[in-house]
Amino acid sequence: AYIGAGGGGGGGGRNGNQQSSGGSGGDAGFGFYTAPLAAGTTKAYNVGAGGTPGAAGGGSGIAGGAGGATTLTDIGTANAGNAGSGGTSSTGGSGSDGSAPGGTDIPYSWSIRDDSENPVQYGQGGRGNNAGTGGPGKPGILVVYDQ
Repeated sequence: AYIGAGGGGGGGGRNGNQQSSGGSGGDAGFGFYTAPLAAGTTKAYNVGAGGTPGAAGGGSGIAGGAGGATTLTDIGTANAGNAGSGGTSSTGGSGSDGSAPGGTDIPYSWSIRDDSENPVQYGQGGRGNNAGTGGPGKPGILVVYDQ
Protein backbone atom coordinates (compact mmCIF):
# COMPACT_ATOMS: atom_id res chain seq x y z
CA ALA A 1 0.00 0.00 0.00
CA TYR A 2 1.11 3.53 -0.75
CA ILE A 3 -0.09 5.72 2.11
CA GLY A 4 0.11 9.52 2.06
CA ALA A 5 -1.41 12.06 4.45
CA GLY A 6 -2.82 15.53 3.79
CA GLY A 7 -0.57 18.57 3.41
CA GLY A 8 -0.71 21.50 5.82
CA GLY A 9 -2.53 24.71 4.93
CA GLY A 10 -0.54 27.85 4.14
CA GLY A 11 -0.70 30.78 6.54
CA GLY A 12 -2.45 34.01 5.63
CA GLY A 13 -0.40 37.12 5.00
CA ARG A 14 -0.45 40.43 6.81
CA ASN A 15 -2.30 43.04 4.77
CA GLY A 16 -2.38 46.81 5.10
CA ASN A 17 0.89 48.55 6.02
CA GLN A 18 4.05 46.44 6.08
CA GLN A 19 2.58 43.54 4.15
CA SER A 20 4.12 40.12 4.62
CA SER A 21 3.57 36.54 3.48
CA GLY A 22 2.22 33.66 5.47
CA GLY A 23 4.35 30.53 5.84
CA SER A 24 3.91 27.48 3.63
CA GLY A 25 2.24 24.37 5.02
CA GLY A 26 4.37 21.27 5.47
CA ASP A 27 4.29 18.44 2.93
CA ALA A 28 2.66 15.21 4.10
CA GLY A 29 4.39 11.97 4.98
CA PHE A 30 4.25 9.37 2.21
CA GLY A 31 5.39 5.76 2.47
CA PHE A 32 5.20 2.24 1.10
CA TYR A 33 3.92 -0.52 3.39
CA THR A 34 3.60 -4.29 2.95
CA ALA A 35 1.81 -6.96 4.97
CA PRO A 36 0.60 -10.52 4.35
CA LEU A 37 -3.18 -10.83 4.31
CA ALA A 38 -5.52 -13.76 3.80
CA ALA A 39 -7.84 -13.67 0.80
CA GLY A 40 -11.05 -11.74 1.51
CA THR A 41 -9.56 -9.70 4.35
CA THR A 42 -11.09 -6.25 4.83
CA LYS A 43 -9.44 -3.29 6.54
CA ALA A 44 -10.80 0.01 7.76
CA TYR A 45 -9.11 3.11 6.39
CA ASN A 46 -9.15 6.88 6.56
CA VAL A 47 -7.71 9.27 3.98
CA GLY A 48 -6.61 12.60 5.44
CA ALA A 49 -7.94 15.91 4.18
CA GLY A 50 -5.68 18.78 3.22
CA GLY A 51 -5.19 21.54 5.75
CA THR A 52 -7.38 24.65 5.61
CA PRO A 53 -5.89 27.93 4.39
CA GLY A 54 -5.21 30.76 6.83
CA ALA A 55 -6.95 34.11 6.32
CA ALA A 56 -5.20 37.43 5.80
CA GLY A 57 -5.25 39.92 8.65
CA GLY A 58 -4.38 43.54 9.40
CA GLY A 59 -2.10 43.06 12.42
CA SER A 60 -1.07 39.56 11.44
CA GLY A 61 -2.24 36.76 9.19
CA ILE A 62 -3.96 33.68 10.57
CA ALA A 63 -2.20 30.30 10.63
CA GLY A 64 -3.47 27.59 8.29
CA GLY A 65 -4.74 24.23 9.54
CA ALA A 66 -2.79 20.98 9.79
CA GLY A 67 -3.59 18.23 7.29
CA GLY A 68 -5.14 14.92 8.33
CA ALA A 69 -3.36 11.58 8.77
CA THR A 70 -4.07 8.67 6.43
CA THR A 71 -4.42 5.23 8.04
CA LEU A 72 -4.92 1.68 6.82
CA THR A 73 -5.73 -0.36 9.95
CA ASP A 74 -2.95 -2.71 11.09
CA ILE A 75 -0.85 -1.80 8.01
CA GLY A 76 0.38 1.76 8.43
CA THR A 77 -0.22 5.44 9.05
CA ALA A 78 1.21 8.47 7.30
CA ASN A 79 1.36 11.66 9.37
CA ALA A 80 0.18 14.98 7.98
CA GLY A 81 2.02 18.19 7.24
CA ASN A 82 1.67 20.94 9.81
CA ALA A 83 0.21 24.39 9.16
CA GLY A 84 2.12 27.44 8.05
CA SER A 85 2.10 30.42 10.43
CA GLY A 86 0.43 33.71 9.64
CA GLY A 87 2.57 36.63 8.47
CA THR A 88 3.39 39.35 11.01
CA SER A 89 6.03 42.04 10.55
CA SER A 90 7.97 39.30 8.76
CA THR A 91 7.15 36.18 6.75
CA GLY A 92 5.37 33.45 8.73
CA GLY A 93 7.17 30.21 9.54
CA SER A 94 6.71 27.10 7.42
CA GLY A 95 4.93 24.06 8.84
CA SER A 96 6.98 20.93 9.46
CA ASP A 97 6.68 17.99 7.07
CA GLY A 98 4.83 14.81 8.03
CA SER A 99 6.37 11.32 8.25
CA ALA A 100 5.63 7.70 7.37
CA PRO A 101 6.80 5.68 10.41
CA GLY A 102 7.16 1.94 9.96
CA GLY A 103 7.05 2.11 6.18
CA THR A 104 9.59 2.80 3.47
CA ASP A 105 9.61 6.59 3.51
CA ILE A 106 9.25 8.03 0.02
CA PRO A 107 10.08 11.71 -0.44
CA TYR A 108 7.13 13.77 -1.61
CA SER A 109 6.84 13.42 -5.37
CA TRP A 110 4.40 13.08 -8.26
CA SER A 111 4.93 9.31 -8.39
CA ILE A 112 1.25 8.27 -8.55
CA ARG A 113 -0.42 8.75 -11.94
CA ASP A 114 -4.03 8.57 -13.07
CA ASP A 115 -5.44 6.50 -15.94
CA SER A 116 -4.24 9.13 -18.44
CA GLU A 117 -0.70 9.08 -17.00
CA ASN A 118 -1.14 12.55 -15.49
CA PRO A 119 0.48 13.10 -12.09
CA VAL A 120 -1.98 13.00 -9.20
CA GLN A 121 -1.60 15.92 -6.81
CA TYR A 122 -1.59 14.79 -3.19
CA GLY A 123 -0.05 15.69 0.14
CA GLN A 124 1.58 18.97 -0.86
CA GLY A 125 1.48 21.79 1.66
CA GLY A 126 -0.37 24.98 0.74
CA ARG A 127 1.66 28.08 -0.01
CA GLY A 128 1.60 31.28 2.00
CA ASN A 129 0.55 34.42 0.12
CA ASN A 130 1.65 38.03 0.51
CA ALA A 131 -1.17 40.04 2.12
CA GLY A 132 -3.72 37.39 1.10
CA THR A 133 -5.28 34.09 2.09
CA GLY A 134 -2.92 31.10 2.21
CA GLY A 135 -3.31 28.09 -0.06
CA PRO A 136 -5.06 24.90 1.07
CA GLY A 137 -3.08 21.71 1.57
CA LYS A 138 -3.60 18.89 -0.94
CA PRO A 139 -5.55 15.83 0.30
CA GLY A 140 -3.98 12.51 1.22
CA ILE A 141 -3.88 9.38 -0.92
CA LEU A 142 -4.25 5.63 -0.36
CA VAL A 143 -3.40 3.14 -3.12
CA VAL A 144 -3.61 -0.59 -2.30
CA TYR A 145 -2.23 -3.36 -4.52
CA ASP A 146 -2.53 -7.10 -4.05
CA GLN A 147 -0.82 -10.03 -5.70
